[in-house]
Amino acid sequence: MNQTLKNIEDPRLAEMLDVIFKFAAGDLKARGTVSDDDSALDGVMAGINILGEELEAYVAETKRAEEALRTKEQSYRLLFESSRDALMTLAPPSWRFTSANQATLDLFGAASTAAFIELGPWNVSPQRQPDGRPSDEKAQEMIATAMREGKNLFEWEHQRLDGSPFPADVLLTRVDLGDDVFLQATVRDITERNQAQEALRESQARLDLALRSARMGVWHWDLVEDRRHFDVQFCRFLGIDPATFTGSAEQFLGVVHPDDRKALRAALARTVEQDLPYESEYRAVWPDGSFHYITARGRLVRDDKGRPASINGVTWDITERKLQEQALRESEERFKSILENVVEMFFITDGSLNVIYASPRCMEIYGYSSEAMTARPMQWLESIHPEDKGAVARRAAEEVSKGMRAVLEYRIFRKDGLVRWIRSVSNPILGADGRLQRVYGTVTDITEFESLRSSLNEKEVLLKEIHHRVKNNLQIVISLMRLESRAFSEERVRAALKDLETRIRAMALVHEHLYHSSDLAKIGFKDYLKGLCEELFRTYGADGGKIRLEIDAEAVALDIERAIPCGLIINELLTNAIKYAFPGDRKGVLRVAIRNTSANEVEIVVSDDGIGIPETLDIRNAKTLGLQLVTTLAENQLKGRIELERAGGTRFGIRFGI
Repeated sequence: MNQTLKNIEDPRLAEMLDVIFKFAAGDLKARGTVSDDDSALDGVMAGINILGEELEAYVAETKRAEEALRTKEQSYRLLFESSRDALMTLAPPSWRFTSANQATLDLFGAASTAAFIELGPWNVSPQRQPDGRPSDEKAQEMIATAMREGKNLFEWEHQRLDGSPFPADVLLTRVDLGDDVFLQATVRDITERNQAQEALRESQARLDLALRSARMGVWHWDLVEDRRHFDVQFCRFLGIDPATFTGSAEQFLGVVHPDDRKALRAALARTVEQDLPYESEYRAVWPDGSFHYITARGRLVRDDKGRPASINGVTWDITERKLQEQALRESEERFKSILENVVEMFFITDGSLNVIYASPRCMEIYGYSSEAMTARPMQWLESIHPEDKGAVARRAAEEVSKGMRAVLEYRIFRKDGLVRWIRSVSNPILGADGRLQRVYGTVTDITEFESLRSSLNEKEVLLKEIHHRVKNNLQIVISLMRLESRAFSEERVRAALKDLETRIRAMALVHEHLYHSSDLAKIGFKDYLKGLCEELFRTYGADGGKIRLEIDAEAVALDIERAIPCGLIINELLTNAIKYAFPGDRKGVLRVAIRNTSANEVEIVVSDDGIGIPETLDIRNAKTLGLQLVTTLAENQLKGRIELERAGGTRFGIRFGI
């Protein structure tokens, strides 16, 4: 309307319109400023017409504006209500909520908008935030920042009306509408995001730990640029300082033994030209001149045009394995040198548990050198944590001194005062008089494993590694016992060592089956039983046809606490039958069975049709270690019962609950 008035050039008409507007505004005296001639009246009428037109245009424009405003308000309300984020408004000075969308009510568990707008931010927050500050105090600070700067984005610990907390991203935005000023809050629950981030951090931590535990390196070979990217572990394998490694072919090949470079290039060519998996094994020459054996595995990656682009892979330092393979083929002295390179500490004690040998690994575990450990032979006992010392001493007296294998986990104090968790495996050897003569064993620092078990609850990697190492350690002990047996001329002692070897092998077989099993908690006893029987027949030369073996095994699954005692029991009964049930040229059948009964029990039966056990023999008062082990393991450890039948041979039946 004002634009139309500005375009009027006739001064007289402009004067008439001015009078009309003044009169319309209530100035009744304005009429007298205009003459009464016809031309003046015509001007007034023209002005009235113009005013009418302008009023009509103004009204139409106002209606359009109001309609646009309603449309925008409806659109805003639709967006407000349909938003997946919780949206609400807060107004000063109380800063309580004045509106909230449905997502807000769902997020905080409010029954209605009316109930929610009676609250303030501190009513939907815990008393204190994660940083320890009171929620009401910190909320006022966040509000003040948003009012001052126009917006404020931050993380906040909220609390639903039922009291359950949740983390959220909060955006406070200042809104100015005329004289009204308020804040719009956008709240988004970030629980899943935080969980995903935490899972990613845990996954990365597990990966790093696994790589370190497995002594594994990671590498990337850019075939286009001919550049190699090695992680810190791989650089250490090669004896290269990671800070100075450039990734060039010259630097990498410079540490590869000259005799191995041709084979390495051939492996690369096979991968690129034939699209085969990359596999190579070579020696790295360190600056000190020492050789380190490296094995690498990788996969070819092609670009979007199908051209070879890179190889990604992993690598291991297999130097220890190579040294062990060499040492196992050499003399006892060479065998000892291998023990000084394994991850575990190896030890030997005399019959009084005084350490007479400790491998150099004891420096890393206990903080004492091998010489210090043997100079103070009870240092291992003095280092035990006071809270664990009683249990360790009791187990040593009850098990080790009686010839039973003992596996203990306890805490020690290193020389520098640090507390470490260790796993000790002791394998005792008794003399002909039944007294303890030697203890061969290993000590493993399991501090990282304990931390992994308690914080990550990821025990599969740990258990597999432990079973694998225990099995390997038991194999080492068996080899040592074979070497040790050469030092004894008495056939009785050598036979005792051979029997002890079969017992250890029975336990090692349990760990081997658990290591290869998908269920680390239990072992499928059917396959284990077959392997144990075949191993015993080979050991005692009973596989020549004189004794026929019959195995009747159901699918019985036992945990390690029951599997090892069962294996030892079967080992003793089979050994006894093979050695004594069929003297001379007598032939016969040896039967072994294991089955589940209907009473949640497992039954083991070992029987033969040989000469039988004398009626005068009381198995619970037997003087032989084998029968002592059978009764002790069956009745004390398995909490089971033994039945012996002597008719037509010998039949041992053992039942225990599961």
